[in-house]
Amino acid sequence: VDSVPHRTLSKFKCWRASDKRQTWSTGNLKDDCLMDEPRHERVWMVASEDQYNLTMFTAPPKHHRLFYFNENPEKILFNIFLTQPFQLEVYVDGTKLDDTYDTSSVANGQRIPTLNDPHGAHAFNPQERRFWIVMEGGEHSSKSALEGGGFILLRLIQVVQLTLTTSIAVTDFDGDNIVNNLAALLSIPASRIKIVSVQSNAQIGGSGRRLEAGSNIVANILEEDPEPLPSDAFNTDGSTEQVVSD
Repeated sequence: VDSVPHRTLSKFKCWRASDKRQTWSTGNLKDDCLMDEPRHERVWMVASEDQYNLTMFTAPPKHHRLFYFNENPEKILFNIFLTQPFQLEVYVDGTKLDDTYDTSSVANGQRIPTLNDPHGAHAFNPQERRFWIVMEGGEHSSKSALEGGGFILLRLIQVVQLTLTTSIAVTDFDGDNIVNNLAALLSIPASRIKIVSVQSNAQIGGSGRRLEAGSNIVANILEEDPEPLPSDAFNTDGSTEQVVSD
């Protein structure tokens, strides 16, 4: 999406969890001049009801489009490794998903999504730099997945990660209060701050040594005024060629 002509995706690995088999994609190999514009896409045939680990060995594009061409309401779970701890916005058929689809949020129990979750359910672990997302075939918004229905756009937002150690117990954690205090301290809007992890100091210790009561809080601070979505972000013309990344 909105890529410059000289941008290349390099090699891209797809690893299947069920049998631990893997394959590589080097992109389109042309017989034409080396200066021809590269096609920014990767295509794989995948089986449903399985998990796939995708690894890109280069800086990821700002925007990704994911298509799962399956007429049956079967699901797959993608586990995407990113080179930096980005914040990701998720859109389905051009509509941004709200936080109820983010299973990594404190309110949703901070868990990884499973195949039992709905299409678009996702989670991001900034420490492991891994992003999980569920995709389902069938029909979405009266459009078959074979025709691009239910396609997902991922928008990467630059973040600064902030780790705080407080004397507040996890049971007394007040996310809104922490966010508002951080916003006032940093003189930025509260909407740019997202709490991504809350753990007790005892959980962080893990080694059996005694720690003072309190909490360890990880917050992401989003970049200011990210560039608008490109004009072709939700263009599905010719989408049968877009499967994993664009």
